Amino acid sequence: MKHFSVGRISSAPVVYQDSLTKELDSLAVARGIRRQTLCRGDSLGGYRHSTVVVLNPACSDTAATDGDLNDASIVLKILFGRTSFLLTGDAGTNMEAQWLRWKDLVKSDVVKVAHHGSPSASSETFCRCAMPRYAVISVAEYNRFGLPSSEVMARWRAAAGQVIRTADSGAVVFVSNGERMRRIR
Repeated sequence: MKHFSVGRISSAPVVYQDSLTKELDSLAVARGIRRQTLCRGDSLGGYRHSTVVVLNPACSDTAATDGDLNDASIVLKILFGRTSFLLTGDAGTNMEAQWLRWKDLVKSDVVKVAHHGSPSASSETFCRCAMPRYAVISVAEYNRFGLPSSEVMARWRAAAGQVIRTADSGAVVFVSNGERMRRIR
């Protein structure tokens, strides 16, 4: 927000205050930026020819603790014509199991792999259901957690057309015209 024009901040209903959250709140108030709470079932409007659906968290997830903050991550399904993207945040296998009820929403052309490829996410069943053309793992090279885990890499390799680690390729960019989607970076 210090370097970009921000029209609104969307966040989960979780009540959690750390120094970064307090700084974000202060900046938002000082700059008159609108706040919006997102929960499962919400749709984000204002995007021509596309739909953005919130799959997580549930509106009742307001008192998460450090141990389950990851499961309170905002998870978005972006639908643009015949192309789709699933952005999974840091949610774990407990949340994935709930989303399997909505197989059509889980299946996606591109999946941003949850929790940087941690073994706490990306169950074999979830990976098979998503069956993306691309599974993108946002992870730093030589990170202290050793992510992505080899088990998660194997699951996504078995389920996805291509697995991309940002540690290897940097930022990953896709474009779509609603009929076809391709990776341009």
